[in-house]
Amino acid sequence: MAPRVVAERLFVDADQTWFAALTGDCNPMHMDPLFARRTIAGRPVVHGIHVLIWALDSLLTHVVDLPPPSAVKVSFEKMIYVGDTVCVCLIHCDKDKARVEIGAGGVIVFVVELAFDGSAAGAAAIPDGPLCDPAGPADLLFAQMEHRKGYIRLPDNVGAIAQRFPVASGVLGVERLMGLARTSYLIGMVCPGLHSLFRGLHIGVSEATPDLRFHVTYADEDYRLIRLAVSGGGWAGTVDAYARPGPAKQATIEQIAAKVAPSEFAGASVLVVGGSRGLGEVVAKILAAGGAKVTITYSVGEADAKRVEAEINGSGGFCEIMRYDVRAAAKDQLLALRTVPTDLYFMATPQIFQRAQADSSVTRLQEFLAFYVTGFSDLCMALKDDAGLGMGIYYPSSTSIDDRPSNMTEYTMAKAAGEVLCADMVAFGRWRRIVVTRLPRLPTDQTATLYEDDAIDPVDTMLPIVRAVQGTGMASD
Repeated sequence: MAPRVVAERLFVDADQTWFAALTGDCNPMHMDPLFARRTIAGRPVVHGIHVLIWALDSLLTHVVDLPPPSAVKVSFEKMIYVGDTVCVCLIHCDKDKARVEIGAGGVIVFVVELAFDGSAAGAAAIPDGPLCDPAGPADLLFAQMEHRKGYIRLPDNVGAIAQRFPVASGVLGVERLMGLARTSYLIGMVCPGLHSLFRGLHIGVSEATPDLRFHVTYADEDYRLIRLAVSGGGWAGTVDAYARPGPAKQATIEQIAAKVAPSEFAGASVLVVGGSRGLGEVVAKILAAGGAKVTITYSVGEADAKRVEAEINGSGGFCEIMRYDVRAAAKDQLLALRTVPTDLYFMATPQIFQRAQADSSVTRLQEFLAFYVTGFSDLCMALKDDAGLGMGIYYPSSTSIDDRPSNMTEYTMAKAAGEVLCADMVAFGRWRRIVVTRLPRLPTDQTATLYEDDAIDPVDTMLPIVRAVQGTGMASD
């Protein structure tokens, strides 16, 4: 048979709310944009099991005479974001099996394999364990996950899932469909919990019980992979998940102060755009530790900005915060700036790492250009009359211009354009000095991965750059 699309659907915020209420999986990675921005995803992610159940319902609706599957195998390969249009494509189907690909943004995000031949996934014996019923996602150390066991109860609100997915409920049975839905709660709330990422499942039909029992049978800390044997709710088999790293924590100002002379940057009044987290936070702390007065900006993360402000001021430094959106006109926003800056560090950035697209994205390029070219230029021009040509400016570029990593074409193009802009601003006499360096990949929320690596210390990288901008040292590319 030729592959064919059997359904398409846009997933929006209301879908998140409905599925979280149904299953209890209110992990903030799905529900809270501010939390999600500090995860490997960068923005809210659709519950993978919700998409799976919708795909099964769509398939069973549009492909007539399909028998109930005896086993389901899923590999979640890429994230689906709120606002994505998702499609279900039937690749192969015969009397024994079917293969379905789920796509978003022109790429395959996960694959579903169904068996109709009576085969089932292997099921390990599961020891008894306690009831697990957390109201919020468990925040566990990896060692706490390694031998975790217990059971979760299936909710009684089966009518809600039957109404939303009537065909799948009729074919699979409403209790079994709820058992499948509840695996989202198991992963997102119980184990791994708060910092989870659903990897996949391989389950076969089994006795429909009101509880879903689980036991961690495999844990690889290097790859942060957890495998759970599950049984109950009409299924038995295995579920895989990653225990993703938590938000990156930058060095404290006390740690930074050990590397900076107390009055090294005294007399400077510095504006750090995007100073509420990541490298901007590091720069702000370096400057404050050296005696500079610092104003940091945030766009949406006010709580992060207040945290940095409190840490700096609590150590005897000086820090103020202000809201600033790089994409909006600079002049009116700068009216909130209390002190004319002597120096500017432009550390603002949108989400850099995103799911691969089938083709280069004009929309993504425009977003990067709005930050790294238009937004930067507008800010410099707005500061020019008050700060003068002598204001020290730092513009962070990227080694991606040299390395050309995959899926970063638009980001690299925008950073290269920013370098050209900086060079011309100096060459044509608009500014006396702009320091530009190509930064390597440093540990921040933006660069978080599932695996630990030998990351470069952000403080050791940024300190010589700050000294160069402030005129107390030299920076190197």
